[in-house]
Amino acid sequence: MINYKLAVASTVTVLGLMAIATNTVQAATIAYDFTVEVFHGPLSNNTFTGWFSFDDTNFTGTGSEVFDVLNDNLKIEFSFLGETFNQDDESGELFVDRTPPVPSVSFMDGILEGLSYRVDEERGSNLTPIPDPVKDFTILDSGFGYKIMDETIFLDGDVEYTLRVPEPSTILALGFLGAGFFLRKRKT
Repeated sequence: MINYKLAVASTVTVLGLMAIATNTVQAATIAYDFTVEVFHGPLSNNTFTGWFSFDDTNFTGTGSEVFDVLNDNLKIEFSFLGETFNQDDESGELFVDRTPPVPSVSFMDGILEGLSYRVDEERGSNLTPIPDPVKDFTILDSGFGYKIMDETIFLDGDVEYTLRVPEPSTILALGFLGAGFFLRKRKT
């Protein structure tokens, strides 16, 4: 009986580790949560949140890499001033330090540099109106800026990113599923 329990425990552990290893080898969706903290202007001391994800099929972790909507299924969701903006709200406006493709996420040697995302009421096809007093906003790598109705620009927000990892309960559930399969196979 002890060997049976040891076999089940070992199977659950091995299957859980295999699930982790398989996830890193196969193409998958990489997702990050991000938080924007604003320090000045009418939005000072406010925090806004969002996330983005993309298909890592072309991710090598070497050199400069950029992932976008068209080629890598980049999805963005940003909750700002009570509205939710997504990749379809991107203005497409380019300026110094912001080059195509946009929106995009960039990495250098496998390390996240950040998101390039801009919503502007006067440009692009944003489907979600930006609430007053904001006229446009930009997330560029680890910085956040916005312009208000009187054309004053505030460029002092910080963006912090956190990689999403599979929930431990998901890995454990896969382990139990594998153990159940093992036990069922053993009975037949």
